[in-house]
Order: sequence, then structure tokens, then C-alpha cells
Amino acid sequence: MQAIRELPMTKLPGANQAAAQGAVEAYLMAGLGVAYKATAGSFNQGRWDFLIRCQRADLQQPCIVGHVAFDAQTGVVIALTPDQIREIRECTEWEAARVRGELARTADGYVSRHQARRLVRRWLDQHLAMKFGASDGLFILLNPPLWQFSIHFHLQDLHLAPLGVIDVDAQTGAVKPLADDQLDNLRERVRAVIQPRAQTPTP
Repeated sequence: MQAIRELPMTKLPGANQAAAQGAVEAYLMAGLGVAYKATAGSFNQGRWDFLIRCQRADLQQPCIVGHVAFDAQTGVVIALTPDQIREIRECTEWEAARVRGELARTADGYVSRHQARRLVRRWLDQHLAMKFGASDGLFILLNPPLWQFSIHFHLQDLHLAPLGVIDVDAQTGAVKPLADDQLDNLRERVRAVIQPRAQTPTP
């Protein structure tokens, strides 16, 4: 995946929101295209944070596909990583595929990582709880090929990962179900961490 290139922009230390947003939009346009804009800026701890909005003809309405930041102290856009760029592009294609009533796929015809992760999260919501989620995403070229995700649990300041793995068929998008004993094991692991914390008195 081609990364967004660094722009030969003038540094804008201490930039206000309008200047920061202008610099961010120039950065997005150069690396992702004219369909991507910055919106909903907020200032926190010396940086401007913006949501990335995409507006294309094949989308029913503009959609949020990521976020990007501008460092007000150094006056430059904080460069997106290759993985962040991939997520932005895949999120955009997922939105477009959703409009068509299809699964989002890569150029090779496989279900995209972003799409597969969403399918896993929905499955975990239905069989465990919304506090369980999926992260990472490793493509394994088996027969059939699959996406493998790490299972995590997040509740307020508690984050447990990895608790296990779950697979998605990269051709059909079907989640490989976890057995009942695997689900019970996940619940038990989380309970074993949460219960002692709940019983510890707050100082």
C-alpha cells in the first residue's frame, strides 16, 4: 500500500483551527485524493485532531473513515502510518459495498480485512457481549484462505488481550464459530480478572 508522501509545506507552529485544517486537507488530498476532507476539529494537548470525511458518488452520504492530527507546536501534520492509510481506504470501500448490499473485497477478490473484522465483531456481540472485540488481522493462505483475529475485552480502563483467536473465511465472509467451551473459557478468563478488581476497595 502506497503511503501518503510528506508534503513540502510551510511549518505553521501555533496554527489556529482554520490553518491546521487547511494543512491537513492539503495532506489528505495529496495522498488519498480529492474525496477526502478534514472535519470536526478539536484541540487537546498541543494538537488539533480532525475526523477524515470521504464524499464520493458511490456513497449515499459523506462518511467518516478515520482521523488525523496536526501538531500545533511543530506546525506539521502527524503522518499517517501505512496501516492507518490501509484502514481508511478499506473503510471507504466497506461503506461503498454496504450501499450495494455486498461484502467489501480486495482487488484479489478476498473479503477485506476491515470487512472481516466487522463480521467478527458482530458475531462476538451476538454470542458474548459488546465489550468483546477483534483486533489485528492476519491473512493466512490456506484452503480456503482465512483472516485470523485476536479477541480482546475492553471495559473502561481494563483492556485484556489477546484472549484467543477467531477466524473468518476470506472467500465467503463466514465467521468460524467458537465452540461453547471456548466461549465459556473466554467468559471465565474475564470474570477472573474483573471480580478481584471489583472487590478491591477504592482508596
